Amino acid sequence: MMLINRAGSFNYSSKFRGATANPSSCLQEDKGISQEGFLLNHARILVGSGVETYEKGKKALQNWRHFGLNWAFVDSSTPVHPGVKFCVCAKEFLPWVVLPLQIVYVNENRNTNKGRTCFSFGSGTLQGHLLP
Repeated sequence: MMLINRAGSFNYSSKFRGATANPSSCLQEDKGISQEGFLLNHARILVGSGVETYEKGKKALQNWRHFGLNWAFVDSSTPVHPGVKFCVCAKEFLPWVVLPLQIVYVNENRNTNKGRTCFSFGSGTLQGHLLP
């Protein structure tokens, strides 16, 4: 917790904060992001369908299960809310590194008319993170 409090603010321009909150199709059309040197990494995989599968996937993201790796983790009790600071702990060969971040946005779109539901959140790197 002490490291998170010392991390301070974001280590990049505020004009990019929340840029990934838009759907990927909008981001692919936004040449401003790529012209500034950012690369867009977008991947999808179908893990199932239906409300039950959606709720399980959402809960897994909210409990940081996507970081349940042998070489990286996030404290699973960290709440997924805008403004929450957290650290990714990652093992780089022998030493562990602690990478401070802050949740920038949380989106949930339940469009029942079209049968589409989406949950997403994004974070930004803070001072002290290895990525500038």
